[in-house]
Amino acid sequence: MAELHEDDLFRKSSMSFGDHLEELRKRLFRAASWLFVGVVIGFIIGKPVVKLIESPMENALREYLEQRAKESLRSKNGGKLPDSDDALLQQGYVSESVFVQPNKIFDELSKSYPDLHKPPAAASQANGNGLLSLTIWHQSKDDPQVQLKTLNAQEAFMIYIKAAMLAGVVLASPFMFRELWLFVAAGLYPHERRYVYIFFPFSIGLFLAGVLMAFFLAFPPVLKFLLGFNEFLGIAPDPRINEWLSFVLFLPLAFGVGFQLPLVMLFINRIGLIWVQAYKKQWRIAILVIFITATLLNPSGDIYSLCLMALPMTVLYFGGIALCAYTSGRRPAGLGGE
Repeated sequence: MAELHEDDLFRKSSMSFGDHLEELRKRLFRAASWLFVGVVIGFIIGKPVVKLIESPMENALREYLEQRAKESLRSKNGGKLPDSDDALLQQGYVSESVFVQPNKIFDELSKSYPDLHKPPAAASQANGNGLLSLTIWHQSKDDPQVQLKTLNAQEAFMIYIKAAMLAGVVLASPFMFRELWLFVAAGLYPHERRYVYIFFPFSIGLFLAGVLMAFFLAFPPVLKFLLGFNEFLGIAPDPRINEWLSFVLFLPLAFGVGFQLPLVMLFINRIGLIWVQAYKKQWRIAILVIFITATLLNPSGDIYSLCLMALPMTVLYFGGIALCAYTSGRRPAGLGGE
C-alpha cells in the first residue's frame, strides 16, 4: 500500500463533498434513464432475444440426444455403427426403439388393403412375447426433450421480462459506463481527465468481450459438462427455460464486470492508493482472490465456467500491471512515484 501523496488527485478539486454527492446523484439518474430506454428496446426485440437465449441449451440437448442415440445403436450392433445409421445421425436424426405386435399391424393394414396376404414368417421375427422390435427415426430438433418447458401460464411472461432486462443492460451498457467515467472524471485533475476518454472505449470493449465470451465460449462446455452428469447418473434432462434464463442472466454480466479488472487497477494506481510494485509483489494473492471471486460469481459451480472466468481475469491482471507501468512512466512530475 502506497502512502498518499500530499498533492493527491482530489486535493485541488474545486468540488466539495456535497458537490460530489450531487454529481453522483445526477450520473445515477442518467444511467437509470439509459437503462430504462434499453429495457424498452428490449421489450420490442424480446422474442428474438428469448430465441437467442434458448439456442445454447437447445444445441446442447440436441448433441446430447444424438450422442445417446449413437451409443445405443453401437450397443445393438456389437460396438459398430452401420453406415446407413451414421448417415442419418450426421443429418440430425435420432432413433428410438419401439415394440409392436406383428399380427396387430397386419390386421390394421388388412382393413385398408383387403388383398394383403399375411407373411408366413412374420411371427418368427418377433421375440418371446410376440413383439417385433422396430427402430424409428426422427429429427433431433423435433424431439420433445429438446424443447425448453414452462410449468405455469405466467412463467412465459416473466421469461419475456427477464430477457428484455438482459437486452436492456447490454444495450445501455455503453451509456451507463459513460456516466460512470464522467463521475470519475469530475474528481480528477484537468490534465488527468483525458484518461477518461482512453478508459471509456476500453471499458465498453472489455464488458462486451466478457458478455460474448460467456455466451459463445463458456456456455457450450458448461452445458456439455452438466448434461454429462445426467448421462452418468442415467437421468433424462428436462430443463425449464426459467431456470436456464436465470443462469444466462447472471453469468454474462459477471464476466463483463470481471473483465473491468485492468481498468480498476489502473484507476487505483492513478489515485495513488497502490503502486505498480505492489501489484507485482502480491500477484499470488491476487490470483487467489481472482479464483475465489470467480467461484462466488459462478452460478453453476462447475470447474469449466470457473476456469473460463478466472483464467482470462488472471491474464487481465497482468495486463493491468503492464498498463499501470506504462502510465506511471508517463506520469507528470508532482503526482508522486514509486
